[in-house]
Amino acid sequence: MQRLFSIFPAGAAGFALLLVRVGIAALLAGLVFIGGLDDAIWLRVVACITAISLCCGALTPLSCCVAVTIELRLFAGLPMMAAMYQSFLVLMTVALGILGPGAFSLDARLFGRRVLVQ
Repeated sequence: MQRLFSIFPAGAAGFALLLVRVGIAALLAGLVFIGGLDDAIWLRVVACITAISLCCGALTPLSCCVAVTIELRLFAGLPMMAAMYQSFLVLMTVALGILGPGAFSLDARLFGRRVLVQ
């Protein structure tokens, strides 16, 4: 994880990444419960696990890849306004996957830089 993200920003930037993670997780959970995923129960389970993982900031790049896959699956067959909303959600998820989880996440706690005090 340290090779993917050189730093885990704290302060205002870390808080902003936390808000983005929680927002994307809420929208993904909304797709599950409001009715975007009617096809299979396994897809709902994967979406719920991905939303929880994004909310906690655990394995963020993998969670973003899974979330983008689920979002793109729903992209086909949508009306124009819904497709614009869905494309915005996909872009936000890709941006989060590239930026990283931030300091307020499990990834930062598990894989962040350590300070050695002697």
